[in-house]
Amino acid sequence: MVVVESRRIATKKLRPSPEALDSVQAVLDRFEFVPPPSGPPPLRLRDSDDEVVLASALAGGAEIVVSGDKDLLVATDDSPIPIVEPRAFWVLITGGAR
Repeated sequence: MVVVESRRIATKKLRPSPEALDSVQAVLDRFEFVPPPSGPPPLRLRDSDDEVVLASALAGGAEIVVSGDKDLLVATDDSPIPIVEPRAFWVLITGGAR
């Protein structure tokens, strides 16, 4: 579900080439997706639904969270791992290629 949604948003907002999308998909396919953790969130966020996102990322050993959610993005300074917008992540992994 997360991968499908990520591809849909990337296609709509970034308009990458099909080849670029396939390359990113290949990177995402190498990673494991974990269920939400049962423990408390690492910090309180403006939107409590986002606390599960951050806690899941940490439980899964994520190195970065990619989100366009403004309530999550404002927590980047307090987060134990970086939280970046999709465009910033795209630039990070592709060097800005479309």
